[in-house]
Parts: sequence; C-alpha cells; structure tokens
Amino acid sequence: MRVVRAAIIAIASLLLSACGFPAVPSSIPNDSSAQSRYATTAATSSSFLYVANTAYPGTDIDVFDSNELRNPPVRRVTHRVAAPAGIFVDPHDNLYVADGLESGHDHVTMYDKDGKLIRLYRGLEYAVDVVAGTDGTVYAADCDGRRVLEYAPNTTKIIRTIDLPNVGCVASLALDAENNLYVGYTLKNTLWSQVRRYAPRATRGVDLLPRKTVFLIGRIGIDKNGYLVVVNYSAIDVFTEPKKPPARIINTGQQLPDNFAWSRDESVMYVGSSYEGNARRLSSSGPKLANTVVEITYPGGKRLAVLRFSKRHYGIPTGVAVYPPAPF
Repeated sequence: MRVVRAAIIAIASLLLSACGFPAVPSSIPNDSSAQSRYATTAATSSSFLYVANTAYPGTDIDVFDSNELRNPPVRRVTHRVAAPAGIFVDPHDNLYVADGLESGHDHVTMYDKDGKLIRLYRGLEYAVDVVAGTDGTVYAADCDGRRVLEYAPNTTKIIRTIDLPNVGCVASLALDAENNLYVGYTLKNTLWSQVRRYAPRATRGVDLLPRKTVFLIGRIGIDKNGYLVVVNYSAIDVFTEPKKPPARIINTGQQLPDNFAWSRDESVMYVGSSYEGNARRLSSSGPKLANTVVEITYPGGKRLAVLRFSKRHYGIPTGVAVYPPAPF
C-alpha cells in the first residue's frame, strides 16, 4: 500500500488542490467506554518498533527499542528481504513482510522472533500489505491482482479469495475482535479511496466511508473504541461512525504519512512517512518531515519523538509495526 502511494505521489500533489475535502469536527468523544458501530480491535504495544527500511543502511527490517528511539536498531531482519512494504507482528513476535515495494514481488514472508524464515505465502501478483489473526490465519493484499488472499492457520493453503475487480488497487488491511476484515482500496481511475468491511468467510462486503472523503489511502486500523482510523493523504482521519465524516483529523507534521502502529494501550502512535520531495509545494506552513517515523500521542497527536532516515534515498520507511501487540 505504501508503495502504491509513493508511485503516484507526484500525480496526487497536482490533484490535491482541485480536490475538496469536507469540513469535520475537531474532536472525538473522550469516553473510553464509548461504543461505535464498528467492532473493537486491540492494538500493538511499544516494546519494540519494527520499521521496513529500504535504504538505511540497506534493505531490511530494523528493530528499535521503542523507549530508546535515538539509539541504533537492536537487531535487523535481512534474509530474503527484497522490497518490504506492509509489515505486521503477531503476539508471538512473528514478523510478516509483504515484499511488494516493486511490482512483481509476489509473496509474503514470515519470520520468527530471531529472524529465521518460517514460510512464504505465494499466489500474489503484487503484495503490499499483510495482517494475521490470533488463530494464525494470514491475509495478504494483492494490489495488481485486486484481491485479498486468506491463508489457513500455520499453512500456505489459500482458503478464501476476496476479489475486488472494479477497483484501482487493494492497498491496506485490518482486523477487528470479531475477525471482520477491513480492506482499504483506491477507486478505479482515480485516487479517491474507500474502506470495505467483510464478515468472516464472506466474499461480499460493505463500504464504510462517505464518498470523496479519503484521498490516496494509506494504512488503516480499528482502535480500542472501535473507531476506524485511516491515513488520508497528508493526515490521519478517525471515523467514529460509518458513512459520516471523520470526527478527528490528526496532523503528524510529516509530508505524507502513510503507515502507523499503536502502542499496547493505544496512548501512543508511531507514524511512518516515506515520501521525499519539495514540502513547500504541499504545505503552506513550510517544510514537513520526510523519511521519518514520528512518535505521537493518540488521539491527541502531540509529537513525542522523531526517528529520522536518510534524505538521500527514496521510499523509507515503508512500514511500521510494534511488539508485543494487545490481543484482538
């Protein structure tokens, strides 16, 4: 998904000025017990921050102590990491890498906590995102194939295919506590985007966003209140109800945020931005942070720390994940 965004960012920059986004309220309900029409999911924790890194110092997955982000990575995963895009870490510290930074990379790779390769999930044309359920079921987003593949727990057997033939790109995935699958995608022949929810075992879903609200979709997730959180071009939108405008917009200070992960209690969000370009063309307020992971409060958006990557390279960081995750 991050790859798709990077590939068309120049076009998006030109189109943004012509695209009108609806006005939205500035805050969301603060009641942590609030119930929404979305099913609730858990988030990830803040012990170790995983960053898919395509250029610093080489193509790999860097693992940072999330309490010591100014220090070098504590370890790196490099074996068979060719073009990391979306990444995911499960409760057992297994790492899943959608190796689709370049079109033609057709697999998702699973590693154990020591970086040892466990299995390859194949059958994809262009793997851009991946999530895994608590039972070990794996879901992979296939951008060029315009579909999601579901693999049986602890095997590489495909047990469900969700086809989205009339979309532009299947870009991002999320799960909730009831094992509903959320699929972020761009519309055909445009950069306007949508999120569709699928019940377990279903092949038909329900669209959740109002029309022309999200442009060039990035990472998606469901927070502990059941709110749908979506990277929307240059900010992060929080939707509390289906078919309604976002209740909050979080500005991260980055040029184009495209991926995120929560801490275990969701008080902190780590947001990656892999875009490198002329920020003044995108922001009237001056340059923003390119090639960074920012640590911010959630949902307040206060910046706590910045993890910077080389400005000489394009496409870093392309994905983030955090271990240990909270249970769904």
